[in-house]
Amino acid sequence: MARPKRVQTPQRPAAPPPPPPRAPAPQPRAQRPVAAPPTDWRTHALPIATIAIAAAGLYWPSLHGAFVYDDPNAISQSALIHHLTPLTPFLTLSTRPLTDYSYALNYAIAGLATWP
Repeated sequence: MARPKRVQTPQRPAAPPPPPPRAPAPQPRAQRPVAAPPTDWRTHALPIATIAIAAAGLYWPSLHGAFVYDDPNAISQSALIHHLTPLTPFLTLSTRPLTDYSYALNYAIAGLATWP
């Protein structure tokens, strides 16, 4: 006798595994209080004076130096800086009008001397 065939019933897919537990939400950090800036100018007087003295000491040897690099073209050989007026040549002939006008002011004060 022949055995009856077994009818296979469709199997349900296995349930997905549960999601991993969530990490707790991060707590907001406490804000540190911002210190108010000092109101007394004397608090910064010593550092500012130290920086100013150091800068003057480092810059001092260059005050009596000669013109170098592009200085002859821009200063000592430039006819543009020998007169303060009119302003038109500074605006039309110069690629650096404000710089050249400041050279003209310096020339009016001290001539070609590097230190008045």
